[in-house]
Amino acid sequence: MGWERRRKNFPGHRILTETQVSEFLYQAGVQYFIPGLHPNTDQFVLGTQWTKEIISHDQFSRRYEFNLQDIRKRDQFEFISGIQFTGERFRDIPDEPEKTSHLLLPSMSVVWNHFKREQEKNSERQYGLKLQGTIRGALGLLLSSTNIFQWEFKAKFIHLLGDNSRLLLRADVGGTESQTFEDIPLSMRFFAGGDNTVRGYAYRSLGPTQIDPSGNEVVVGGRYLTVYSAEVETRIYDKLFGAIFMDAGNAMNTWRDQLFLSAGVGIRYATPIGLL
Repeated sequence: MGWERRRKNFPGHRILTETQVSEFLYQAGVQYFIPGLHPNTDQFVLGTQWTKEIISHDQFSRRYEFNLQDIRKRDQFEFISGIQFTGERFRDIPDEPEKTSHLLLPSMSVVWNHFKREQEKNSERQYGLKLQGTIRGALGLLLSSTNIFQWEFKAKFIHLLGDNSRLLLRADVGGTESQTFEDIPLSMRFFAGGDNTVRGYAYRSLGPTQIDPSGNEVVVGGRYLTVYSAEVETRIYDKLFGAIFMDAGNAMNTWRDQLFLSAGVGIRYATPIGLL
């Protein structure tokens, strides 16, 4: 649920509030947008957000964030630089004490977007290539509880196959460098499993594990992430689509760890607000 006021005080200023609620994720935030020197392409964003995330039984992360972003678009490129302060209380192993973390995180993202849209009778078909690279880090000497450097690269490619089908390819690779893994907050660890990573596995169920005090094996997240996906989507009738896919990926502490595979089929219906 969200609410946006598009005219706030000065021309072009706007404010956006959003709340998300699910079984695993509770999130509420406010963002204030200020036009840049080139209002059509540039803007500054001030924001704050509170998040509670439940990984599994007695594994959770509660955090607050304050951030400032400078967003600039140049042709097919988008440059996003920012700085974020976050405080987090989390428990990575059930029945063990909570941990705390606070980080001052400068970040930089570059997005190259070459997506196009093909207009049809009742809808649009999107195709093309999108690449995104992000780096962020924190120094223990500068309002942070530990030293962290993290990077992530994402790619998505969509190719039209005739009038009724599309090929969708996706890749997500990331890594984290830190002196001790235990100091990395849950929000900055990598997990896999779920509809945006390796489908067929439960949400955040893939990754390095540890044994909790009760003798159970629990997923605690990893330093690295590798996810690949291939999918073919075909129109069945009008706005009804079918899909067949194969995913591979895992969260890991070394690049040599096993990748988990999954495959499946799906049915989708194009509604005015997106695919169902």
